[in-house]
Amino acid sequence: VFEGKYPALKNKKVITYAPTFRGGPGERQQFVMNLNIRRLAEQLGDEYVLVLKMHPSVVRGVGIPFDLQEFAFNMSNEDINDVLINTDILITDYSSVVFDFSIMEKPVLFYAYDLEDYLGERNFYYNYEEFVPGPIVRTNEELIGTIKANDFDLEKVRVFKERFFDDLDGNSAERIVKELIK
Repeated sequence: VFEGKYPALKNKKVITYAPTFRGGPGERQQFVMNLNIRRLAEQLGDEYVLVLKMHPSVVRGVGIPFDLQEFAFNMSNEDINDVLINTDILITDYSSVVFDFSIMEKPVLFYAYDLEDYLGERNFYYNYEEFVPGPIVRTNEELIGTIKANDFDLEKVRVFKERFFDDLDGNSAERIVKELIK
C-alpha cells in the first residue's frame, strides 16, 4: 500500500525523522528542522530515503528542496503507525514515538542537538542518556556516521521494549474483548 503511494520507497531503506515539538505554542510555529536533508541525500541517498514525520503542532519548517523530492518525503499527514511499520531506522529526540517503534525491535537514533536547552524547559522521569535505547548524536555528521557504520545495539531496544510492555503475545485484542464482556 505504502509503496504504491510512494514508489520511490521501493528497494530503499527508510529513515524516518520524527522529532517532538519544542517550547510553547508560539515557539512551535517557529520550529526549524535541524536536519541537513541535502547532506543526508549526498551521503545516504544510494541506499536510503528520508521520511519526515513532524509533530502535529509543528506546521512550518518542513521544506524539502525541489531537487531532493526523490530522496525526502514529508509524511506528516500520514498515520504514524503506517509510517513506523515502513521505517527501517527511526531518528527521534525526546518523542514518545520510541515506545511504539521499540515493539518492532528496529534501530533508533536520538538526534538530541539541543539536549541541555530541552532539559532546561522540561524534565524527564529518567536520566535521558541512560534511558534511550540507541545512540545519541548531536550533529548531522554524527548522525550520518552512525547510520553508515550501522552502529546500533538492538539488544538495548529489546530490553527497553520488555521493560515497558507486558504481554506482547499477540492476544491483546482477545484480552480487551474478554474484559469488556465481563
